[in-house]
Amino acid sequence: MNIVEMQVQTQACYLILVIYLIVTDLSHKHKLMAIAEIR
Repeated sequence: MNIVEMQVQTQACYLILVIYLIVTDLSHKHKLMAIAEIR
């Protein structure tokens, strides 16, 4: 495997991680908003 392929894989993994964090963060915010509305 050459260096370019390794860099592409690393960037793809990083991108997936960032998207995962954004999605989980948004879901947590929705839960917090729902809890705030109940109270």
